[in-house]
Amino acid sequence: QNIASSSKAKSGVLAYWNVSRLNGKYTVLLKSGSFIAAQDVYAGTLIKSNEQKSVYSAYRRAQLTFPPGAFDKDTLATITPVTMSEIKIRNRPIIMTHGPIVEIKPSPAKFKTPKEDGIDLRPTLRFFYTLDDLKNLGITPDPANPTKNLGLNIHQITALGDLQVISANEQTYANELYCFSGPLDHFSTYTLTKGKIKLSAPIVLAERYITNQDTVNIYGTAEAESELEIFISGSPLQSNVGVGLVPTRGEASENGSFRFENIKLLQEGENYIYVFSHPKGNPDVKTQSDVMIIKDTIAPSIEVYPNLQIFSPNNDGKWDSVEYDLSSNEKGKIGFIIKNPEGKIVVNEELETEANQTTKLVWGKNGFNIYRRGKSGDWDLLRTISAAGVFNDGIYSYAVYGIDEAGNISNNVIGKTEVDTTPPKIENIKALPNPFTPNEDGIKDTTTISFNLSEPAYATTKIYREDGGLFRKYSEVVDGLVVSWPWDGKGSRNELLGGTYTYNIEAEDKVGNYASSESKTIIVDREPALIAYAYADPDPFAPVNPKNDFTEIKYYIARDNVEVSASILGREDKIIKKLVHKEITNKGEHAARWYGDFHGGYDGPKAEKDKNKIGDGSYVFKVEAIDPDTQRLVETTNTVLVDNVPPHIILNPLVIDYAAKKATLTYTIPEISSV
Repeated sequence: QNIASSSKAKSGVLAYWNVSRLNGKYTVLLKSGSFIAAQDVYAGTLIKSNEQKSVYSAYRRAQLTFPPGAFDKDTLATITPVTMSEIKIRNRPIIMTHGPIVEIKPSPAKFKTPKEDGIDLRPTLRFFYTLDDLKNLGITPDPANPTKNLGLNIHQITALGDLQVISANEQTYANELYCFSGPLDHFSTYTLTKGKIKLSAPIVLAERYITNQDTVNIYGTAEAESELEIFISGSPLQSNVGVGLVPTRGEASENGSFRFENIKLLQEGENYIYVFSHPKGNPDVKTQSDVMIIKDTIAPSIEVYPNLQIFSPNNDGKWDSVEYDLSSNEKGKIGFIIKNPEGKIVVNEELETEANQTTKLVWGKNGFNIYRRGKSGDWDLLRTISAAGVFNDGIYSYAVYGIDEAGNISNNVIGKTEVDTTPPKIENIKALPNPFTPNEDGIKDTTTISFNLSEPAYATTKIYREDGGLFRKYSEVVDGLVVSWPWDGKGSRNELLGGTYTYNIEAEDKVGNYASSESKTIIVDREPALIAYAYADPDPFAPVNPKNDFTEIKYYIARDNVEVSASILGREDKIIKKLVHKEITNKGEHAARWYGDFHGGYDGPKAEKDKNKIGDGSYVFKVEAIDPDTQRLVETTNTVLVDNVPPHIILNPLVIDYAAKKATLTYTIPEISSV
């Protein structure tokens, strides 16, 4: 507990600390800067274990006397006058007390009794009154017999609000003081009141604590044959009397049970129902309990978010399942029903849910999995519903609804999900004209590859050379069912080789169902150049980087038995490295690998990290071929980029926008890079 604090210098009295209800040892800390002073404070009267001693309340109205051995060790004890509002009681009784209510500590504390332990070590609680005190309470003792018919007894008030008379109450008179006393086997809160009362706080129950009805039935138990009053309020009562409220009255049965039918609720939302109990004929002593009923006539609101409108549950790894995120704005249940195209129910489930809690339903080939997000943030599997059979293609309807705790049912949220496991059909494949002659004479310079699809799809036409290498690929999303594509006979690098090619069509619909057509042939009637193409792959490359330390010079020779050479050139077309030297090569694509090295005598730039590799720059490579019929030399050149230097990143200062709660980092990179 922080007693006081100040930022100003002080001396003398710094603060006042209310210790009236404290018991035991406390340490008070006084902090100033880095200095701390400590002082132990003891609240209560020290009762040594081997002596008899009394503890007094303020004004000495109440006294507690301990016999030797009451405590097995030295203990601080207090007896403090308190008001009913100060006591920590769940259901505060309404009691016409005659004197103070006292709180005795330490609590809990229990003492040996003759009945249980064969020895009496109970402390005695005493209340002292003068004649005038009693007259002020409306009690006039008989002078001849001062303790006759006083009718006052010590009662315990329990934490549950029960009122219980203690055993062995005694009244005595001496020295013009009236004493009311009794032994205590444990410490609690005690008071003096008329009669000998045993009154338990009612146990109040309701058939429904959240309801969409106008009335509710209340039942429970109270003291047998006690009189009952039931009040209903739209807010918690500030006191234990139903001021301004008209009670419903009743009586507990011989066994203490009671029931109130059709108690009308006041309002939508919270309704507080209080049941007061008092002994028959004694309305001045009451105890009470309450129950809160929520009237809810508003149906919950349901949200459903499917991630797909169409899916393909065939376990091909593409759109195999659809996920529905379900939530309700109220605690209760979420139900979902899915029907197949024939209207037959394939799943019908209800799940408990908290307010705004997301439930995930995953529908796949083998059935349904239901998940709920756990405390770690992961999705925990709640239930698996196995499929009764194959999910046939078609449109399935779903309906999702919510039921709150009051029984209100939401409107259905409905939708449709399509199941499609059928691959598209590829038909009527042809290339016209075939053969064709791409010689730019305006006659049959191109051919048109066409085909029909059974549904919109992502279609790909693949054309292969005679050696099986992929020559050209063309892909597009096709919305129509008749597809055509013109081809000029050239490959992916704009090379024109001529010859006989095979081609086929592949199609994939929007949920990944895949189909491939049969292969067909097409003839390109064109005599190609002796060297159809030459290029480097990869380009650029980094000879000093083990992950990308070579490139391949790839070239296509159009005839058999051709003598081929391939070289890397430097300044003034000097050869840096011979990759191929006068090799006899047949028709087809070939490759020569270059690691960025060079022959002896090279005096050009070299890499900083490895002097055996060339430096950065663009290098020309040349491929030469000798026509076997005419002995004519044919050559082609291209370039490849060498890049041994990592990108240089320039960072600008971090810019923080506190109002927008945003930080911006700007950087510059002088070359194309992955970041």
